Amino acid sequence: LAMIRSGVSAYIAQLKYEGDGAGRLHPRRDPVWCAERFGQSVTFLPDGRMVLVGGEHEDSSDLDFCIYNDVWVFDPSGVIQIYGYPKEVFPPTDFHSATLVGDQLYLVGSLGYWGSRVYGETQVSRLDTKTFRIESLKTSGQLPGWIYGHEARLIGSDQLEVFGGTVVTRGAASDEYSENTDTFTLNVETLEWRRAA
Repeated sequence: LAMIRSGVSAYIAQLKYEGDGAGRLHPRRDPVWCAERFGQSVTFLPDGRMVLVGGEHEDSSDLDFCIYNDVWVFDPSGVIQIYGYPKEVFPPTDFHSATLVGDQLYLVGSLGYWGSRVYGETQVSRLDTKTFRIESLKTSGQLPGWIYGHEARLIGSDQLEVFGGTVVTRGAASDEYSENTDTFTLNVETLEWRRAA
């Protein structure tokens, strides 16, 4: 909670408490949990609460690099709740979209850790904003693939439209990144994807 409220990076926090007085840290140190993130979604609920999901801190060369799979809930009263989940229930997610459908928040896509991406699949989770129970969803149809950095919006009452962003595929020597030029819709009732004509 102190890290969220302070707004400081993991490095600055550890420097304050474990620094050598000359602005340096021991080169072999433990990583520090951090609230300063990239690719974290922010959703405002009708009752005034704000829900923040996942995101990453720094890049993979940094000792504090982490892609998170937590959820923070800010209440208008000032109370902050942090929910943590096993990665088997909610994989680490960054640069995803978050779309509210009734009381359910649909989290689509992720850049994710190298080596954990499932090429051709699309990571989709559903967060209940009343209980904060989260579940990974198995979808079918014409999937966008391993997408991140996209936009999403609700069309009607049950169609989630996804467009823009980047799709990651497996290349011969390394991952390949290509611009997503298609529009996809996910029916949140049947969990079936369709590519727009």
